[in-house]
Formats: sequence, structure tokens, C-alpha cells
Amino acid sequence: MPGLIADGSLLGVDTFLVLAGFLAFFLFLKELGKRMTSPHSRKGSDAGAAAGPTLKSTSTSTSTKNGRKLCQMALVSYVRRYLRLTPAYAVMLLIFTTLAPLMSSAPPSPTGIMVEAQQCSEKWWQNLLYINNILSNPYTMCYQASWFLAVVQQLFLLVPWVSALAFWRPKWGLALVMGLCLASYMYTFREAQREGWRINSIDRPGFPKFFADFYASTFTRMPTFLIGGMAAIVWYHWGERMGKYWAVKEGKEGRRVSVQVVVVMAVAMVLFALTMFGPYRELGWAPGSWSQTTSSMYITLSFSGWVMGLVLLCGVLALGRGGWIKKFLELPFWAVPSRLTYSTYLVHPMVSGGREGAREGGREGMV
Repeated sequence: MPGLIADGSLLGVDTFLVLAGFLAFFLFLKELGKRMTSPHSRKGSDAGAAAGPTLKSTSTSTSTKNGRKLCQMALVSYVRRYLRLTPAYAVMLLIFTTLAPLMSSAPPSPTGIMVEAQQCSEKWWQNLLYINNILSNPYTMCYQASWFLAVVQQLFLLVPWVSALAFWRPKWGLALVMGLCLASYMYTFREAQREGWRINSIDRPGFPKFFADFYASTFTRMPTFLIGGMAAIVWYHWGERMGKYWAVKEGKEGRRVSVQVVVVMAVAMVLFALTMFGPYRELGWAPGSWSQTTSSMYITLSFSGWVMGLVLLCGVLALGRGGWIKKFLELPFWAVPSRLTYSTYLVHPMVSGGREGAREGGREGMV
């Protein structure tokens, strides 16, 4: 069971991806609502048009002005995000490259912290351009855990343009996002079948290729980010309406609404259980009894299943339901650790690598 939980902890990466997608899309949609010029109010359009100014209703001059504003907003968002994330990241890389060799007394190994530090002295520029997951595999990458930053930064390039489409044409935006997810699923399933990926491929000799082609690949990680984007589009355009609908519904049919809330939360819990504990036997008895097709399906859909459960759960909480879970997650205490997550993420590979290096060297602590 502990080994299973350890494998399930990989799903935590997708928790951050879906959160990043939701926040990036929702904040950009809000900014579009403040700055875009249109003869029609977003809230004033009818439900069939999914609320929003349409491209057809804008004059040529308004369209040109909106286009310029969109390009300016996209450029500003790219620069702002880069400047917000990169300084601390660059300092962390400098510290790691300088101090990492002092954290281990073990001889260099293909995955050792000393070799990784050497890679950083040569390939730091890949990290600062956020392309290290494309140009390097895990054995030649500087600061291996930084692949996540590269993936999110690359996916963020889509946000302004998809958000703009979703702002004017919500259904078209959702259709585009679903199409991108479907393309990613098809590619991942095909590669899993062709390469023979299994759910425990991360522990197998072919790990470098599995890591580069799937685990740290922007295209295969894209669906979980975009599911967050879809949730943001739905919440931006229909969240207020859904809240009012459920408030009226609860006043008339309180018990029925309570049952529906329980059902939605139960579905979320089932998705969590299936994605984390579903492969219990497969992981417990190597090489496992699943067919390659079953393994490929799990690899393709498990991360999305996990984040869909998160979206359902968060949707219930955002609409004012959830009981003690909602109250617990709204405690002011969480504001403090939430502001430390990025710094903790940057530091943790060096801390864990130092501990591992000390262990390999026969010592109990970091040098």
C-alpha cells in the first residue's frame, strides 16, 4: 500500500496543473472583460449565444482596436509571468549549481546530484528559456524537477488566444479546448501502445524515453491544464447563473438538491479512488496482469480522471455546498502556506537530493 500511495502521489503534479490552468484562463478572461470594447455587454446577450460580445456584432474599427488590445495584453501577460517566476528560479539554479557538489560524498553516478549540478553549469540557459524538457532527458537535464515549470510556461502561451476565443464565443472556445485534449489523448494512447508503456514505467530501464516522451512532455500533459481552462470558461460565463439557479432550487427542493450534491461529491471520490487505487494489483504483482491496451488507457486517462474529480469537488464548494470540507478549506490558515508553494517547489529538489547524496555517502545528514 505505501508503494501504491507513492505512485499515486504523481497525481499531485496534475493537481497543480489544473489549478494553474484555471487561474490563468479565469484571470485573463476577467481582464478581457474589463478592457475589451464592444457595443454589447457580455451579460446582456442571450443564453443561446452563451453570453458574450460576438465577432459579427463588432464594427471593423472596434475589431481592430480589440485585436490590438489583445496582442498588447498577451505580450504583457507573457512578460509579467516571466518576470514573476524567473528571478527566484535563477537564484535557485545558481545556488544549486554552486552548493550541490558539497552535499554528497558519494562518487558521481548517472543520476547523482553532482552530475546534475554539472549539467546546470552547462545548460542553465535552457531552464531560463523554459525549454529544458524539450532539449534534455532526465539524465541530461539541469534541475530535473524543473520540467514542470517548462511545461506550464509553454502551455501558458495558449492562454491569451484561447481565452479571447472563449470570451467572444464560449462554445467555440470549449470546443477548441476539447479538440486539443482529444488530440493529446490519441497521441498518448498511440505512443503508449507503440512503446509498450506500463503504469510502472517510471521504475523501468526505459525511463529516460518515457520521461521525455510522456511524463515531461508538454503535449501529453496538456489535457489537465486545459481541463482547468474549461472549468474557468464555464465559471466565468455561467458561474453566477448556476449559483442563482441552485439557490432558487434549494429554496424549493432543498432535499433533492442535497442529494444531487452528495451524488456529485461521490462521483468525485470515485474518480479519486479509481485513479489512485485502481492499479493496486498491477503495481503489487510485477510485471502485472493488465493487457497493454488497458495500461495504455490508464496512462492516457488517469491524470485527467483525477483532475475531473477535483473540478467536480471544487465546483460544489464554489457553489456554497460541501459542509465541513468547505469550512475547513476556507480557514484563514491556508493563506500562509499557499504563498510559500512556489518557493517550496523550487527548494525541495535540492533538499531531497542533498539527503539522498548524504545517504549514498554513508552519512545521516546533509554536508
